[in-house]
Amino acid sequence: MGEVSNAAINGVLNSKVALCRFITGNDTGKTGSHQTGFLNTLTNTINFLP
Repeated sequence: MGEVSNAAINGVLNSKVALCRFITGNDTGKTGSHQTGFLNTLTNTINFLP
């Protein structure tokens, strides 16, 4: 993996609370699918917190 990826992963691993999402080609529109992007609302984020 690249330096930026490693820094992001280490940042998440060393945090008390973190939300990490690895996006795919489907999320970026690279695959030509009807889904482009992703939704991360505050409500969804709160559900991940302890």
